[in-house]
Amino acid sequence: MNERVIYSGNVLEIDGEIYHHHPKGGGLVSSTAKVDYTVYIGPGVIVSGKAVILDKVHLEGFVRVSGNVRIENSVCARDHVSFWGNAYILGNAMFSGNVNVHDKSEIKGSVWISGDVLVTGESKISGRGQLIGNRWIHDKELVLT
Repeated sequence: MNERVIYSGNVLEIDGEIYHHHPKGGGLVSSTAKVDYTVYIGPGVIVSGKAVILDKVHLEGFVRVSGNVRIENSVCARDHVSFWGNAYILGNAMFSGNVNVHDKSEIKGSVWISGDVLVTGESKISGRGQLIGNRWIHDKELVLT
């Protein structure tokens, strides 16, 4: 499917926050968020708050990004993934399913997180590996191999 943004001005206001369509993918981005033009924000994605998304990040499906989240490098998220709070995500991480990452969680490296996964508190996940299934990670440090 080839999406094309026809109108790049402000299109929506939710709770006082003004949104526009991102030029690459057409998803909604708040005027308070910073999203590079190199990032793909799919049509069902909403980015709000003071989120910062950089580099070659690819978000599609019903992904939600809010708060002071920072996502960079080649992170890919799809389905019903949400990032909020002060989460920091970088590297080649992939997210799918019903994944929620929030609070001060950090995810770095080439990890694949899928299923019904909740990452909270000051959790740190890194390495090269998979975290799949029904999991709750709270204030833990995991190195996936």
